[in-house]
Amino acid sequence: MSATSNLGPVVTLVAAVLVGTGLVTADVLTDPAHTRAETPVATAGASATPAATTSTASAASPPTTATTSDAPSTAQTVAQTVAPTVAPTTPAYAAAYLSPAVYVGRDATRRTSVAVAVRDGKVAAYVCDGKSLESWLTGTAAGTTATLAAGTDRLTTEVTSRGLHVTGTVHGRPVDVTAALASAPAGLYRLDTNGTTVGWIVQPDGTQVGLRSRSGVVAPAPVLVPGRAVTLDGQQAYPQEVSGDDRF
Repeated sequence: MSATSNLGPVVTLVAAVLVGTGLVTADVLTDPAHTRAETPVATAGASATPAATTSTASAASPPTTATTSDAPSTAQTVAQTVAPTVAPTTPAYAAAYLSPAVYVGRDATRRTSVAVAVRDGKVAAYVCDGKSLESWLTGTAAGTTATLAAGTDRLTTEVTSRGLHVTGTVHGRPVDVTAALASAPAGLYRLDTNGTTVGWIVQPDGTQVGLRSRSGVVAPAPVLVPGRAVTLDGQQAYPQEVSGDDRF
């Protein structure tokens, strides 16, 4: 048998194999169902998961506007916090020290007179015996009391139903006087001129006491007629009513 005749069956077998392979390949390429079956399951699952997650979140989360509309605003919160700190407070001193006024009085022996002028919580006082003792003091009220000082002299005034109770020491002498509210012409007067200072306390009954002082030397004050000039060292001058906010 020749070589050519021997190759016949082999060629026929190879051809049959090639034809079969081609048919299988064509079937795979042209069959959509076969192609979908080969698609990985993970791909389909991944594409579905985000949608499901989004839907769940939308159903569970309340609308943003509903939450913020019920919450207090920043301005409301600040107002509630600050309001207590800016609430009105009570005055630092009693009403007796508020309006301009003068209180005058004498001690039990009627030897020492005191006049206290008040205004807006400030206080000025004059203590005088008409002979050798005098002192001008100033201070500030706190509550129903006021503390006044001048050098080593000290006075305390306290509001009572009768006026101001004045206690302390002046030039080492104790002072204890209840001063009543006075109406003009009663009151406290002062004159400063040419290095001389004169003080007067006029009582409600019209009596008065005072001293003039120059370079530490004191002498009785001239008679005062409120509203008129006085003659001092040959010159006329007008005394002024003392106010609680005067400072000496």
